[in-house]
Amino acid sequence: MTAAMRVFVRDGYSGASIETIAAEAAVSKQTIYNHLGDKQCLFESLIDENFDRVNAQQFAMIETFPDRPANLMAELTAFAGDLMRGCLMDERARALRALVQAEGSRRPEIARQWRQRGQDQLAGSLAARFARLALAGKLSLADPDQAARDFLALITYDAQVGWTIGDATMRDDELDASIAAGVRTFMRAYGNGNGNGNGNGNGHHNGNGNGNGSPGG
Repeated sequence: MTAAMRVFVRDGYSGASIETIAAEAAVSKQTIYNHLGDKQCLFESLIDENFDRVNAQQFAMIETFPDRPANLMAELTAFAGDLMRGCLMDERARALRALVQAEGSRRPEIARQWRQRGQDQLAGSLAARFARLALAGKLSLADPDQAARDFLALITYDAQVGWTIGDATMRDDELDASIAAGVRTFMRAYGNGNGNGNGNGNGHHNGNGNGNGSPGG
């Protein structure tokens, strides 16, 4: 599957062939046909497997969300850094994102899966956590779903500029600064002063988050 992903990302669906994939994986064509089927079956299996693995990584990361923070600003910044490095910028997530970008216009069902199985699920999980923080008096927000989308948009914005043009590289100090700035902006919008942030959130945020920051991204 790893070899198939490399070939599909590099050559696109139309340019990829079972012969090329077999050579990349150092196996025979018949082995691929026997275990994975034709190119269409292989492609669909590859997409499903990678969505499942990326989502599993994201849900495991969500379990580390700071539900009972002593310093929400600092702990949310650390969580955002772990989410970016451990999930959204993970090698598998980058490959899946590249494949969706390359094939999404020709195969809209892939783009739809990216949104539904990636972005929407991650944002929904975050929304539940933000709602708990609001109930605990740590945040001031009227719409947890909007808050989650804003959070993802803010912490991924600078990285997404590179993702759009196919450049996934970003220096650690640049990434840290971008994430910290995103969390500060989030806390200014949604913080109420009880989470050790500097926000003066009023629960009526009209931010520009576009919800494009997930496996996604």
